[in-house]
Amino acid sequence: MVVFPPPCDPTVLDAYSTVPLVPSLRTSVLHDFGVGSFARFPNPITAISIHDRPDFHSLSHYDIRQRLDAEGHEDGFIVIDEDTASKHAVWWITSTSNSKSITEDMTTEADAPPITYPEEAYTLWKLHLLTQDLPIQWTNWDIGNIDIVEDIAEAFPYDPHAPQDPPFTLGFNFSNKEGARGFYYGPDVIAAPGEYEASDDVEPRSNFMPRPPWVLRLTAEAAREAGLLVGWSAWFGNKPGEGESVRIHTDYDWDSPKWAWDGLARGIDVQTARLRQSIGRLGRTCKQRPVVDISALVDRLPWARNRPALAQDNVATS
Repeated sequence: MVVFPPPCDPTVLDAYSTVPLVPSLRTSVLHDFGVGSFARFPNPITAISIHDRPDFHSLSHYDIRQRLDAEGHEDGFIVIDEDTASKHAVWWITSTSNSKSITEDMTTEADAPPITYPEEAYTLWKLHLLTQDLPIQWTNWDIGNIDIVEDIAEAFPYDPHAPQDPPFTLGFNFSNKEGARGFYYGPDVIAAPGEYEASDDVEPRSNFMPRPPWVLRLTAEAAREAGLLVGWSAWFGNKPGEGESVRIHTDYDWDSPKWAWDGLARGIDVQTARLRQSIGRLGRTCKQRPVVDISALVDRLPWARNRPALAQDNVATS
């Protein structure tokens, strides 16, 4: 039987509501966020922790930011409001330090200072975006692929009180395999002898850079039983010996009944994930990722369609 190692803990993002969090609103947010974090699978990109604090109801984004800062919660956060269910969109609020840094850069380097309001000590930078897009965009911001300023659709100068409608979107439907292609990582699994095959043929090895001496893949039967696809994975060691189990990178079979999804997350232990984050065990870095070719993914992103073709970019994946 193919073995799935324990998945990495996802990074937990906090969300606060400016309206009473009725069950239908909570369910809507969990569903949309789950679509974008690929919560149907055991290793989602991120997890969401929703807080319904009556003292935050009707507060502005700036006032919530100030209160959280005073409580020692200085990271960015999500805001759920009265339009979230109908527009399937939330707000991402940057940290105070990041907001001040962006304002300085936009003022001194871009010569595009934001609009300011006398009742606010600084300009709060934020983005209104589809809930399903947030997990992927947060990852892009976190690893430095793109800055939130590049995602803000409003004309500059930036106005922190602008409605930012329609919400930002990457333009893909992450609820199906076609729309999700290239935006998530398949699992690394342990295959026992008889569950995989090895090859040193040039053709399958040529799909990887650097080119490995061997490639491995699950047998059709083993892949079907595990809910996975059959595909070659790079192997940089010697040919596996007789009776040797191996670790193979593969991909989920979206059509397998094993991954039937009810629209909600698969019982992620948010508290445990948050505890491990606090001691530096971030889910995004708890294991090495396989060699991947991101050229096709980059070409699909709206902000990168005019980018020159990739040569041999040194790409760090999360």
